[in-house]
Amino acid sequence: MTDLLEFCKQVGLEPKRVASTHGGEYKSPCPECFGTDRFTVWPNRQYKSCVGGYFCRHCNKGGDSIQFCRVFLGMTWDQAVTATRATVQLDWKHQRLTHPKPPQFKATIAPSGVWQKRVEKLVCWASNQKNNIAH
Repeated sequence: MTDLLEFCKQVGLEPKRVASTHGGEYKSPCPECFGTDRFTVWPNRQYKSCVGGYFCRHCNKGGDSIQFCRVFLGMTWDQAVTATRATVQLDWKHQRLTHPKPPQFKATIAPSGVWQKRVEKLVCWASNQKNNIAH
């Protein structure tokens, strides 16, 4: 099993232990906003589906080990679950949140012919302005 500290090293981070909170608290620069010592890692903290979590005080990005693998290592959800050896139990609420219904769009009415002709003139005018500036 690869833990969150190993995943951090794969991204080029070298978190330093700063406290024993939640089984150990580590700090490093944030791989998202690059702020120094803003990124906190708890490799032993138990989450619902896996062990390990992170949070940046500056950009407010955070999550568990699965989320870290998805955001910073580019893994799919399935790959991240496998890499972290998470125990995931999908219930109907989770499935509904992760697989929402496609949006329903309302039918629209095409703009009037007068409007379309005015927009066409505006686009031609703007194109001419661009060409005049380029020369």
